[in-house]
Amino acid sequence: MAGPIKMYAMRPIVRHDMPVTLPTCMYSLPIIQGAIDGDGVVTAAKSNNGTTSSASVELVGEQVKQFLKNNQTMTMALVQQRQEVILQQLEDLKKQMTAIRDTLRTSSTTSCAVNAIKGNVKNTSSCDSLNVKLLPTEISINVNPSNPPYFLLLLQKMWKNKITINIQSYIHSTVTQLPENTRAFVQSIPEPVTSSNLTCLTVRLIWKTIGVNQLELTGARPIQGEVNLLRYLARLTSSLNYNDNIEMDSYLDTCYNISRSKTKSERLPLFQRLNKKLGKEKFIFGDFSIVDIAAYSAIKQTAGAGEVNVGMTKWMNNCEAYN
Repeated sequence: MAGPIKMYAMRPIVRHDMPVTLPTCMYSLPIIQGAIDGDGVVTAAKSNNGTTSSASVELVGEQVKQFLKNNQTMTMALVQQRQEVILQQLEDLKKQMTAIRDTLRTSSTTSCAVNAIKGNVKNTSSCDSLNVKLLPTEISINVNPSNPPYFLLLLQKMWKNKITINIQSYIHSTVTQLPENTRAFVQSIPEPVTSSNLTCLTVRLIWKTIGVNQLELTGARPIQGEVNLLRYLARLTSSLNYNDNIEMDSYLDTCYNISRSKTKSERLPLFQRLNKKLGKEKFIFGDFSIVDIAAYSAIKQTAGAGEVNVGMTKWMNNCEAYN
């Protein structure tokens, strides 16, 4: 056989050179893969052999990039505008809340002053910077027998001219016997005050086998931890020298970590932080405050022999002698 065999030719099945009549029932779209002529009409840019030129492809790429860029710029502008509106709304809300708070404080102060003039209040110190309208008359605290709530004893001293705190002690069925330090705490609780011109708060201590001391609230989840309990009472009464500032909250978190610590090595840096803040002052923030109460209780619950240095020991004595 000399050379390849010649195959027979076949007619093309699809012809591309035949005119195609497009339907007129639908609207037509311009060709987006071409260039734009002087009249603004998009035309396909092809080379001599009928294929799209590289210049046309580059032009389309630039148009797509410009479209995406404009769309992204527009989206970012809308997001920024919406963010500014939200920030302005938050600022207006903050102003409204501040105005409401100032109104409540003014109302409370005015009420105390009127009652003092009429002779309804014998001791006006109970009204000083202390709005007790939201304070409940009774609260129940579930307490771990290993963690006596020493903060209550200091709170009694701080509120002695403002609120009368009567502490009642109960033992839950899960506890068979109280530890020695807890029995000493119970014995140190002052006798209830039956007659007083001050607002009375009854605190029921329920010694129970639990992990963290918690305040029971009706219809809500309990407040876990003494630090959060103190925050709750401070905000209800606008007292405890607590201004909701970031630094105070940071040291309250330190007190919470002390109460949750298990070893001496965990407590050491926390004690050092409190000691550094205390310096040569009588109390941690200069005046007796919520931080002193929280720190005293946490250290009293957890510190072992020799863990508290001379400066901190002197500070704890100042807390106990506060009057």
